[in-house]
Amino acid sequence: MLAMALFLAAGPPTVTLVKADGRSTQVERNMVMGELARTDWFAMIFAPSPSLPAMPGAILADGSRIAGAFQLGDRESVTILPSYGNTTLKIPFSAMDVLWLHHDDEESFTDRYLWLDRRNSDIILLATGEVLRGELEGFEERSIVLKIEGKTRSLPLAVVHAIAFNPALSLRKAHSGVRFAVVTASGDRVAGKQLTSDAVGLSLITSFGATMKVAWDDVAAIRRWSENVVPLGDLKPKRSETVPFGQLPWPPSLNRSVKHQPLRLKTDRGIEAFDSGLGTHPNTTLVYDLHGKYKSFEATIGLDAATGRRGSAIVEIFVDDRRQRLAALNPLVASSGPQRVHADVSAAKTLTLKVNFGPTGDAQADVDWVDARLAK
Repeated sequence: MLAMALFLAAGPPTVTLVKADGRSTQVERNMVMGELARTDWFAMIFAPSPSLPAMPGAILADGSRIAGAFQLGDRESVTILPSYGNTTLKIPFSAMDVLWLHHDDEESFTDRYLWLDRRNSDIILLATGEVLRGELEGFEERSIVLKIEGKTRSLPLAVVHAIAFNPALSLRKAHSGVRFAVVTASGDRVAGKQLTSDAVGLSLITSFGATMKVAWDDVAAIRRWSENVVPLGDLKPKRSETVPFGQLPWPPSLNRSVKHQPLRLKTDRGIEAFDSGLGTHPNTTLVYDLHGKYKSFEATIGLDAATGRRGSAIVEIFVDDRRQRLAALNPLVASSGPQRVHADVSAAKTLTLKVNFGPTGDAQADVDWVDARLAK
């Protein structure tokens, strides 16, 4: 009786539904299936978005990050067992970016590892730290086959730490149409082009045609991108300028903090990691051409929860030459928490974002713009 009374007092579990224009509301979780069929939503937040998962696992060319154990490979694909399910996933080489065979921490997800620089071939990272460049011909039992300067070499899987696939051969395509991004409770990030649901959970069809299933209890968030809701990062800035405090500049970083770590904000749900947005540091100016195509600019802005906990910054947004009224961002301080911003950009030609030094100067002034987007 007590348990039932507590349940009734708490009510059924709810989900935060974020509309394309930034407005949000709470809906009961059992109503989510109906909402998925609508086209006016941007995000559904079930739980805090956790940090990226530890490896081993796979990073895909479409940005998906899936923790899981390597099962087997052949001449065209790899098969892993995702951490969030009990069904294996077969991934073609053309959809792969990096395969981690052994455990590594979440910073493995950065694209700026020295061993990945100037990648125009397949790259093998050995457990010793040695790097081999060549052409991956495939997997054999307990080994990989690599062609280096015309010579074929077999390497035991036990000595291979990670494999980075030649990006020139991958399925990296420009975004078009509707696409979904699902965050699991364990931190996986899974992208797909079609999303359906039933009483058990979600079914997501990936960019390479596989179906991935995620139970409702394993879903942390869903985001819906389309031609009408565009990540700001899809636009190349007309002008990007960073004037540092000293000799070391911190230029803007796409979908990462300026320190090349995951975008992290301390929200009312706790510290969350985000996958889409910009990492900036004073003094930075970004100018985007809008060509009058959009209605609003939306973002959540805050000091990075890992590298900006004691910092401050002055954040300004200009639509054409009109400075927007954003009192909460002047200054932006960690103690005030992230701030949601909305700017009407109807018929606007340009959007300008500025991050300037706050009262604490250069120290820990790392500003993240998460889910920065333009809506039509």
